Amino acid sequence: MAFTFLPRRRCSVALFLPFGWLILFLLPLRAGAAIDTLYVSVSGSDMQGNGTAQKPWRSVTFALQTVQASAAFPKALKLSSGTFSAAATNETFPLHLKNYVAIIGSGAFATIIDAGQTARVFTGNNVQQVSVMDLCLQNGKAPGVAQASGQGAGLWVKGFTDLQLIRCRVRNNQAEDLGGGLFVSRGSGFTLQDCWLENNTAFNGGALYHDSSTATIIAGVTMQYNKAMNIGGGMFIASTAPIIQKCRIRWNTAEQSQQTGAGGIVLQNVTGAVIGGAFDLGNDIHENVGAQDGSQLLLFGRQSTADARYNFWGALPSRRVASPTDQINSSNARNVSITATFGARDFYVAPGGSDEDSGTPQKPWRTIRYALSQIFATELDTLRLHLRSGVYSHAATGENFPIQLKTRINLLGAGREATSIDGADWHESELINSANIAAVRMAGLTLRNANKGALLLRACERVQLDSLQFENNKGSHGAGLRLINCENMSLTASIFRGNQSTGAGGALALYGDDNEISRNMFIDNLAQSGGAVACDSNSTTVFTQNDFTGNRAEIGGAMYIAQSRIELSSNRMRNNHATLGGGAIA
Repeated sequence: MAFTFLPRRRCSVALFLPFGWLILFLLPLRAGAAIDTLYVSVSGSDMQGNGTAQKPWRSVTFALQTVQASAAFPKALKLSSGTFSAAATNETFPLHLKNYVAIIGSGAFATIIDAGQTARVFTGNNVQQVSVMDLCLQNGKAPGVAQASGQGAGLWVKGFTDLQLIRCRVRNNQAEDLGGGLFVSRGSGFTLQDCWLENNTAFNGGALYHDSSTATIIAGVTMQYNKAMNIGGGMFIASTAPIIQKCRIRWNTAEQSQQTGAGGIVLQNVTGAVIGGAFDLGNDIHENVGAQDGSQLLLFGRQSTADARYNFWGALPSRRVASPTDQINSSNARNVSITATFGARDFYVAPGGSDEDSGTPQKPWRTIRYALSQIFATELDTLRLHLRSGVYSHAATGENFPIQLKTRINLLGAGREATSIDGADWHESELINSANIAAVRMAGLTLRNANKGALLLRACERVQLDSLQFENNKGSHGAGLRLINCENMSLTASIFRGNQSTGAGGALALYGDDNEISRNMFIDNLAQSGGAVACDSNSTTVFTQNDFTGNRAEIGGAMYIAQSRIELSSNRMRNNHATLGGGAIA
């Protein structure tokens, strides 16, 4: 089989298209160069195969040793689905890249090259016109103490002309020094496109270390859950001015430095980097764990500069997000992720949705926590996150708790009988735990079966809770709802049923609050003190037209009040019980 590739064009910013773009520059070969395809299959044979589709080779090692290629006669190795490893196909790692040879799998989830934590997956020295496509590079290891031997566990390349990784997964690779996933150094024309890099580890540059190069394009790449023991959890780029566009760089970690050291991107001695730079080409760079300054993007070197406009940072950019601020243009920041609809105010989550979707009514997200990570509200807007009918839990939808609410983002269920957040299989935290938020409404849903409390709000103000249900939750204080130093909040038309606390406030515990609680029902809740409600530490809450029925405690069957100024008006208390005193109120 033969096919022809066009020569690579040096692309400007404007050439990039949305996700799913066609690859216009696969293998930068001379015009008209025909590429012969040779085949490798996990069911093939190195002894009897000849590299044809009918008689494929078995190992990538043998194929790379056997194939002969040149600029005039490039080759492509087409790999079957399956795992290529020392045990399965007798691979010898690291595999050595070869000039003018493209290695093409059958899909990043279908074709896996697994080094088994014994050595690097791929290496290359002074390579020319090489592509690695549609496969997974995993379990590489570069453990050496000497500098070069501890670099690039998934792929190590030093010296290159036109190197491309396209639609690959690079995962679970560990380098002692630089570039847990990829180490690419000293060349021209590096393209990393539509790849996933995750769970890679290094000292610097958890997913990628790249230096001393020109014409670098990083586009449509997802980097997540990578770790740098020092700095650059996602990537560390030095002496290279990359174009980084339409990427998602999130949840990476830089562990060592406390003052400076981005969990996301570190650029050193880089002038004219483009990170986003245009409305349709922005990146998601958020929730990377780094230092106090530049946790998402950090520049070293007084001459370093970056055009970082039109990105989603998870919050308005500041020096804590991107630093130094005088060397980074982070204007025109997005308040929604690059997959979400810019300008929208309503977003949607459904148990049947996907976190790879866009949060629209037609393509809702799946988990509440992920949805909240994709949006934030400015002082000019209030956003609404709609939870469609169904159960949101760790087992059912993959929800990870605690959910953290955000200022000016309302959380709206489809009705407390229709939408529920369930913590039956979660034992590590509250279901929702938020602090220092304001102007939030939460309505129309049920929180049930929490093991460490359903909802905890601390130092919040102007939060409106209405038409909620707290059912069968357990905790130490305020198993349904605990409020600490909150002001100007309202809790209305909600039901607290069957909640149990080992300490105070079976349903609700208030500490130092100034709020209004009206028209709620507290039924069959249990605690040591305050079967339904406990108020302590100078709470000044007003209770109006609430119903307390069948609640039990040692002290204060319905309510326990200590060091607080509580106002009660038109409440009904019946059939509450205390074993030591205060059947209704103590």
